[in-house]
Amino acid sequence: MGSENGDTVNYATVVREVKAYLKKGVAGKELQSHIAAFPVSAQEKMNALLEGLFDGVEKAFGKEATKRKNHLAAAVAGDDEGSQLLLLNAVEEFCYKKGSNALNEVARLLTVIVLSLLIFFTVVSFYFD
Repeated sequence: MGSENGDTVNYATVVREVKAYLKKGVAGKELQSHIAAFPVSAQEKMNALLEGLFDGVEKAFGKEATKRKNHLAAAVAGDDEGSQLLLLNAVEEFCYKKGSNALNEVARLLTVIVLSLLIFFTVVSFYFD
């Protein structure tokens, strides 16, 4: 971690770092400890994780989510509601960035996340927000 050429750490830096750790094959819990050290908001950390995990994925989001489920599970471990809402918000942001062409694929991603990782109450709460 650290700053690049004296610049402060920003979202783009966090995304690059997440991608670098993933390329190294870092496990979910270890990746979370690295991400936790960044001086950005919790939402930006979760957004960066999702962007890093699914970088370059255009199809088969459900399959990719299943492969990366341990990293997603580590992201929501411990804090039941708070981190789960952050994950749902990150998926929403991810959808906006991917555009309408990826909506069917993102639905598969959500299916894996909702069925595997989230508490029903969190999903209902997110829906009504």
